[in-house]
Amino acid sequence: MNLDKTYFKHSICLIAMFLIGNLIIVFPQGNGAEQTVLSILLCFVISLALTTLLVQFSRCNVLSLKVSNNFALNNTFRVFFLIFALISLFVTANDYVLLIDKIRLPNTSAVVLSAIFILLALYLAKQKKKIIYVISLFAFLITAISFVVIFIFSIPNINFELFKQNITFNLKSLTSQTVFLFAHGIGQIIIAAVFIGKIPEKLKSKKTYILGYTLGLGFLFICVLNVILVLGTDLIARVPYPYSSVTSIITLGNSFSRMDGITYFIYFISSLIKASVILKVIIKVSNKISKKFGKILIYSTVITSILVAASEIFNSFSQNVYVSVALLFFEITIFTTLYIATLKRNVKS
Repeated sequence: MNLDKTYFKHSICLIAMFLIGNLIIVFPQGNGAEQTVLSILLCFVISLALTTLLVQFSRCNVLSLKVSNNFALNNTFRVFFLIFALISLFVTANDYVLLIDKIRLPNTSAVVLSAIFILLALYLAKQKKKIIYVISLFAFLITAISFVVIFIFSIPNINFELFKQNITFNLKSLTSQTVFLFAHGIGQIIIAAVFIGKIPEKLKSKKTYILGYTLGLGFLFICVLNVILVLGTDLIARVPYPYSSVTSIITLGNSFSRMDGITYFIYFISSLIKASVILKVIIKVSNKISKKFGKILIYSTVITSILVAASEIFNSFSQNVYVSVALLFFEITIFTTLYIATLKRNVKS
Protein backbone atom coordinates (compact mmCIF):
# COMPACT_ATOMS: atom_id res chain seq x y z
CA MET A 1 0.00 0.00 0.00
CA ASN A 2 1.45 3.38 -1.00
CA LEU A 3 1.64 6.15 1.54
CA ASP A 4 -1.31 8.44 0.93
CA LYS A 5 -0.54 12.18 0.87
CA THR A 6 -3.07 12.64 3.65
CA TYR A 7 -0.92 10.59 6.06
CA PHE A 8 2.51 12.06 5.28
CA LYS A 9 2.72 14.00 8.57
CA HIS A 10 1.00 11.17 10.39
CA SER A 11 3.70 8.71 9.29
CA ILE A 12 6.43 11.00 10.64
CA CYS A 13 4.65 11.11 14.00
CA LEU A 14 4.15 7.34 13.93
CA ILE A 15 7.89 6.73 13.44
CA ALA A 16 8.76 9.12 16.27
CA MET A 17 6.27 7.52 18.68
CA PHE A 18 7.30 4.02 17.60
CA LEU A 19 10.95 4.87 18.27
CA ILE A 20 10.42 6.12 21.81
CA GLY A 21 7.95 3.25 22.41
CA ASN A 22 9.12 1.38 25.48
CA LEU A 23 12.56 3.06 25.38
CA ILE A 24 11.13 6.02 27.26
CA ILE A 25 10.35 3.64 30.12
CA VAL A 26 13.77 2.02 30.62
CA PHE A 27 16.31 4.31 28.93
CA PRO A 28 18.84 5.37 30.17
CA GLN A 29 19.56 2.43 32.40
CA GLY A 30 22.29 0.76 34.43
CA ASN A 31 26.01 1.36 34.39
CA GLY A 32 27.30 3.50 31.56
CA ALA A 33 24.37 5.93 31.77
CA GLU A 34 26.90 8.76 31.54
CA GLN A 35 27.34 7.77 27.89
CA THR A 36 23.68 8.19 26.92
CA VAL A 37 24.02 11.70 25.50
CA LEU A 38 26.90 10.60 23.27
CA SER A 39 25.00 7.41 22.46
CA ILE A 40 21.96 9.35 21.22
CA LEU A 41 24.16 11.61 19.09
CA LEU A 42 25.93 8.58 17.62
CA CYS A 43 22.61 6.87 16.92
CA PHE A 44 21.42 10.00 15.14
CA VAL A 45 24.36 9.69 12.73
CA ILE A 46 23.57 5.99 12.27
CA SER A 47 19.91 6.81 11.64
CA LEU A 48 20.91 9.06 8.72
CA ALA A 49 22.64 6.08 7.11
CA LEU A 50 19.60 3.88 7.77
CA THR A 51 17.36 6.54 6.22
CA THR A 52 19.25 6.14 2.94
CA LEU A 53 18.55 2.40 3.02
CA LEU A 54 14.91 2.81 4.00
CA VAL A 55 14.33 5.23 1.13
CA GLN A 56 15.76 2.68 -1.31
CA PHE A 57 13.69 -0.12 0.24
CA SER A 58 10.56 1.98 -0.07
CA ARG A 59 11.08 3.02 -3.68
CA CYS A 60 11.98 -0.52 -4.79
CA ASN A 61 9.02 -1.94 -2.86
CA VAL A 62 11.04 -4.59 -1.00
CA LEU A 63 9.18 -3.65 2.19
CA SER A 64 6.61 -6.20 1.05
CA LEU A 65 9.37 -8.60 2.18
CA LYS A 66 9.47 -10.28 -1.20
CA VAL A 67 13.23 -10.62 -1.55
CA SER A 68 13.35 -13.30 -4.23
CA ASN A 69 11.31 -15.06 -6.90
CA ASN A 70 11.86 -18.26 -4.93
CA PHE A 71 8.73 -19.05 -2.89
CA ALA A 72 10.58 -21.02 -0.18
CA LEU A 73 13.27 -18.36 0.23
CA ASN A 74 10.66 -15.61 0.56
CA ASN A 75 8.76 -17.48 3.24
CA THR A 76 11.97 -18.32 5.11
CA PHE A 77 12.86 -14.64 5.25
CA ARG A 78 9.33 -13.73 6.32
CA VAL A 79 9.46 -16.26 9.17
CA PHE A 80 12.82 -14.80 10.21
CA PHE A 81 11.25 -11.32 10.20
CA LEU A 82 8.26 -12.57 12.21
CA ILE A 83 10.53 -13.98 14.93
CA PHE A 84 12.20 -10.58 15.19
CA ALA A 85 8.81 -8.83 15.35
CA LEU A 86 7.58 -11.23 18.04
CA ILE A 87 10.63 -10.61 20.25
CA SER A 88 10.16 -6.86 19.80
CA LEU A 89 6.50 -7.18 20.80
CA PHE A 90 7.30 -9.26 23.88
CA VAL A 91 9.90 -6.76 25.11
CA THR A 92 7.65 -3.76 24.46
CA ALA A 93 4.64 -5.24 26.25
CA ASN A 94 6.72 -6.58 29.12
CA ASP A 95 8.41 -3.23 29.81
CA TYR A 96 5.08 -1.41 29.95
CA VAL A 97 3.06 -3.99 31.90
CA LEU A 98 5.66 -4.46 34.63
CA LEU A 99 6.09 -0.69 35.02
CA ILE A 100 2.36 -0.33 35.68
CA ASP A 101 2.26 -3.46 37.84
CA LYS A 102 5.15 -2.36 40.05
CA ILE A 103 4.48 1.36 40.37
CA ARG A 104 0.96 2.34 39.34
CA LEU A 105 -1.28 -0.65 40.07
CA PRO A 106 0.68 -3.00 42.36
CA ASN A 107 -2.49 -4.64 43.72
CA THR A 108 -3.75 -5.63 40.28
CA SER A 109 -2.66 -8.90 38.69
CA ALA A 110 0.06 -8.40 36.08
CA VAL A 111 -1.71 -10.97 33.87
CA VAL A 112 -4.90 -8.87 33.92
CA LEU A 113 -2.95 -5.72 33.02
CA SER A 114 -1.15 -7.63 30.31
CA ALA A 115 -4.38 -9.01 28.84
CA ILE A 116 -5.94 -5.54 28.70
CA PHE A 117 -2.88 -4.05 27.00
CA ILE A 118 -2.40 -6.83 24.42
CA LEU A 119 -6.09 -7.08 23.54
CA LEU A 120 -6.30 -3.32 23.10
CA ALA A 121 -3.22 -3.41 20.84
CA LEU A 122 -4.80 -6.26 18.88
CA TYR A 123 -8.04 -4.31 18.51
CA LEU A 124 -6.13 -1.37 16.99
CA ALA A 125 -4.12 -3.73 14.79
CA LYS A 126 -7.36 -5.12 13.38
CA GLN A 127 -8.57 -1.64 12.39
CA LYS A 128 -7.66 0.28 9.26
CA LYS A 129 -4.19 1.80 9.20
CA LYS A 130 -5.59 5.33 9.31
CA ILE A 131 -6.78 4.75 12.90
CA ILE A 132 -3.21 4.14 14.08
CA TYR A 133 -2.01 7.08 11.98
CA VAL A 134 -4.50 9.46 13.58
CA ILE A 135 -3.74 8.23 17.11
CA SER A 136 -0.01 8.67 16.41
CA LEU A 137 -0.52 12.28 15.33
CA PHE A 138 -2.46 13.29 18.44
CA ALA A 139 -0.16 11.27 20.70
CA PHE A 140 2.86 13.01 19.17
CA LEU A 141 1.43 16.49 19.83
CA ILE A 142 0.56 15.66 23.45
CA THR A 143 3.96 13.99 24.01
CA ALA A 144 5.93 16.90 22.53
CA ILE A 145 4.14 19.45 24.71
CA SER A 146 4.43 17.25 27.80
CA PHE A 147 8.19 16.73 27.48
CA VAL A 148 8.81 20.46 27.14
CA VAL A 149 6.50 21.34 30.05
CA ILE A 150 8.04 18.68 32.30
CA PHE A 151 11.55 19.90 31.47
CA ILE A 152 10.60 23.53 32.25
CA PHE A 153 9.02 22.66 35.59
CA SER A 154 11.97 20.47 36.54
CA ILE A 155 14.33 23.47 36.32
CA PRO A 156 14.20 24.16 40.11
CA ASN A 157 15.55 20.61 40.63
CA ILE A 158 18.21 20.85 37.92
CA ASN A 159 21.91 20.92 38.78
CA PHE A 160 23.97 21.81 35.70
CA GLU A 161 27.12 20.71 37.49
CA LEU A 162 25.86 17.13 37.17
CA PHE A 163 26.13 17.39 33.40
CA LYS A 164 29.81 18.33 33.51
CA GLN A 165 30.56 15.78 36.21
CA ASN A 166 28.76 12.87 34.58
CA ILE A 167 29.41 13.28 30.85
CA THR A 168 32.63 11.36 30.24
CA PHE A 169 33.93 9.11 27.48
CA ASN A 170 34.25 5.39 27.91
CA LEU A 171 34.31 3.29 24.75
CA LYS A 172 32.99 0.11 26.37
CA SER A 173 30.05 1.86 28.05
CA LEU A 174 29.32 3.92 24.94
CA THR A 175 29.21 0.75 22.83
CA SER A 176 26.90 -0.95 25.32
CA GLN A 177 24.47 1.97 25.48
CA THR A 178 24.53 2.46 21.70
CA VAL A 179 23.85 -1.24 21.02
CA PHE A 180 20.92 -1.12 23.45
CA LEU A 181 19.50 2.05 21.89
CA PHE A 182 19.93 0.75 18.36
CA ALA A 183 18.60 -2.75 19.04
CA HIS A 184 15.55 -1.61 21.04
CA GLY A 185 14.69 1.45 18.97
CA ILE A 186 16.64 2.62 15.93
CA GLY A 187 16.81 -0.75 14.17
CA GLN A 188 13.22 -1.68 14.97
CA ILE A 189 12.01 1.15 12.74
CA ILE A 190 12.17 -1.42 9.93
CA ILE A 191 8.91 -2.81 11.40
CA ALA A 192 7.30 0.64 11.16
CA ALA A 193 8.62 0.92 7.59
CA VAL A 194 6.89 -2.34 6.64
CA PHE A 195 3.71 -0.96 8.22
CA ILE A 196 3.93 2.28 6.19
CA GLY A 197 4.80 0.49 2.96
CA LYS A 198 5.93 1.97 -0.33
CA ILE A 199 6.58 5.71 -0.65
CA PRO A 200 7.19 6.29 -4.38
CA GLU A 201 8.50 9.86 -4.11
CA LYS A 202 12.15 9.91 -3.05
CA LEU A 203 12.02 13.34 -1.38
CA LYS A 204 8.86 12.52 0.58
CA SER A 205 10.30 9.17 1.63
CA LYS A 206 13.52 10.83 2.79
CA LYS A 207 11.65 13.48 4.77
CA THR A 208 9.44 10.85 6.40
CA TYR A 209 12.31 8.85 7.86
CA ILE A 210 14.71 11.71 8.62
CA LEU A 211 12.06 13.73 10.45
CA GLY A 212 10.69 10.65 12.19
CA TYR A 213 14.12 9.62 13.46
CA THR A 214 15.07 13.20 14.38
CA LEU A 215 11.91 13.87 16.37
CA GLY A 216 12.02 10.49 18.13
CA LEU A 217 15.67 10.86 19.10
CA GLY A 218 14.97 14.49 20.02
CA PHE A 219 12.36 13.29 22.52
CA LEU A 220 14.85 10.84 24.02
CA PHE A 221 17.54 13.52 24.15
CA ILE A 222 15.28 15.87 26.16
CA CYS A 223 14.37 13.04 28.56
CA VAL A 224 17.99 11.94 29.02
CA LEU A 225 19.10 15.52 29.73
CA ASN A 226 16.27 15.87 32.22
CA VAL A 227 17.25 12.67 34.01
CA ILE A 228 20.97 13.45 34.14
CA LEU A 229 20.50 17.05 35.29
CA VAL A 230 18.11 16.06 38.07
CA LEU A 231 19.33 12.64 39.23
CA GLY A 232 22.92 12.32 38.03
CA THR A 233 24.21 9.11 36.52
CA ASP A 234 25.18 7.54 39.86
CA LEU A 235 21.53 7.49 40.90
CA ILE A 236 20.33 6.42 37.44
CA ALA A 237 22.22 3.16 37.86
CA ARG A 238 20.16 2.38 40.96
CA VAL A 239 16.64 3.15 39.75
CA PRO A 240 14.73 0.93 37.27
CA TYR A 241 12.67 3.72 35.70
CA PRO A 242 14.76 6.94 35.58
CA TYR A 243 12.35 9.29 33.81
CA SER A 244 9.46 8.20 36.00
CA SER A 245 11.62 8.93 39.05
CA VAL A 246 12.36 12.44 37.78
CA THR A 247 8.74 13.35 37.08
CA SER A 248 7.61 11.98 40.44
CA ILE A 249 9.62 14.65 42.28
CA ILE A 250 8.56 17.61 40.14
CA THR A 251 6.08 19.91 41.88
CA LEU A 252 3.88 22.60 40.38
CA GLY A 253 2.65 24.83 43.16
CA ASN A 254 0.48 23.58 45.99
CA SER A 255 -2.48 22.49 43.90
CA PHE A 256 -0.65 20.11 41.55
CA SER A 257 2.14 18.37 43.41
CA ARG A 258 3.05 15.56 40.98
CA MET A 259 3.46 15.42 37.20
CA ASP A 260 4.20 11.72 36.79
CA GLY A 261 0.59 11.11 35.79
CA ILE A 262 1.38 12.79 32.47
CA THR A 263 4.32 10.47 31.86
CA TYR A 264 2.19 7.39 32.51
CA PHE A 265 -0.03 8.48 29.65
CA ILE A 266 3.06 8.87 27.43
CA TYR A 267 4.29 5.40 28.47
CA PHE A 268 0.89 3.95 27.67
CA ILE A 269 0.27 5.60 24.31
CA SER A 270 3.81 5.17 22.94
CA SER A 271 3.95 1.50 23.99
CA LEU A 272 0.43 0.92 22.64
CA ILE A 273 1.27 2.47 19.26
CA LYS A 274 4.42 0.36 19.00
CA ALA A 275 2.65 -2.85 20.02
CA SER A 276 -0.29 -2.27 17.65
CA VAL A 277 2.02 -1.50 14.71
CA ILE A 278 4.03 -4.66 15.40
CA LEU A 279 0.85 -6.76 15.64
CA LYS A 280 -0.48 -5.20 12.42
CA VAL A 281 2.75 -6.15 10.64
CA ILE A 282 2.71 -9.67 12.12
CA ILE A 283 -0.83 -10.17 10.78
CA LYS A 284 0.13 -8.76 7.37
CA VAL A 285 3.33 -10.77 6.96
CA SER A 286 1.97 -14.07 8.33
CA ASN A 287 -1.04 -13.87 6.00
CA LYS A 288 1.34 -13.59 3.04
CA ILE A 289 2.73 -16.98 4.01
CA SER A 290 -0.78 -18.43 4.25
CA LYS A 291 -4.14 -17.42 5.72
CA LYS A 292 -4.23 -20.51 7.95
CA PHE A 293 -0.72 -19.84 9.23
CA GLY A 294 -1.71 -16.23 9.90
CA LYS A 295 -4.70 -17.21 12.03
CA ILE A 296 -2.73 -19.75 14.05
CA LEU A 297 0.15 -17.34 14.59
CA ILE A 298 -1.96 -14.40 15.71
CA TYR A 299 -3.93 -16.47 18.25
CA SER A 300 -0.75 -18.03 19.66
CA THR A 301 0.96 -14.61 19.66
CA VAL A 302 -1.81 -13.02 21.72
CA ILE A 303 -1.82 -15.81 24.32
CA THR A 304 1.99 -15.94 24.55
CA SER A 305 2.28 -12.15 24.69
CA ILE A 306 -0.14 -11.92 27.62
CA LEU A 307 1.90 -14.45 29.62
CA VAL A 308 5.31 -13.09 28.64
CA ALA A 309 4.36 -9.45 29.25
CA ALA A 310 3.42 -10.30 32.84
CA SER A 311 6.64 -12.20 33.56
CA GLU A 312 9.32 -10.69 35.79
CA ILE A 313 11.68 -13.49 34.73
CA PHE A 314 11.36 -12.39 31.11
CA ASN A 315 11.91 -8.77 32.15
CA SER A 316 15.22 -9.63 33.79
CA PHE A 317 16.17 -11.64 30.72
CA SER A 318 15.14 -8.92 28.23
CA GLN A 319 17.42 -6.34 29.85
CA ASN A 320 20.39 -8.65 29.35
CA VAL A 321 23.03 -7.59 26.84
CA TYR A 322 22.57 -10.88 24.99
CA VAL A 323 18.99 -9.91 24.05
CA SER A 324 20.26 -6.61 22.64
CA VAL A 325 22.89 -8.49 20.63
CA ALA A 326 20.26 -10.96 19.38
CA LEU A 327 17.97 -8.11 18.28
CA LEU A 328 20.95 -6.42 16.64
CA PHE A 329 21.71 -9.63 14.73
CA PHE A 330 18.12 -9.79 13.44
CA GLU A 331 18.17 -6.12 12.43
CA ILE A 332 21.50 -6.30 10.61
CA THR A 333 20.41 -9.48 8.78
CA ILE A 334 17.07 -7.96 7.76
CA PHE A 335 18.61 -4.71 6.53
CA THR A 336 21.32 -6.61 4.65
CA THR A 337 18.84 -8.98 2.99
CA LEU A 338 16.58 -6.13 1.91
CA TYR A 339 19.58 -4.19 0.59
CA ILE A 340 20.68 -7.17 -1.52
CA ALA A 341 17.13 -7.52 -2.84
CA THR A 342 17.13 -3.80 -3.69
CA LEU A 343 20.41 -4.10 -5.59
CA LYS A 344 19.01 -7.01 -7.61
CA ARG A 345 15.90 -5.06 -8.55
CA ASN A 346 17.96 -2.03 -9.56
CA VAL A 347 20.14 -4.19 -11.78
CA LYS A 348 17.09 -5.71 -13.48
CA SER A 349 15.52 -2.30 -14.07
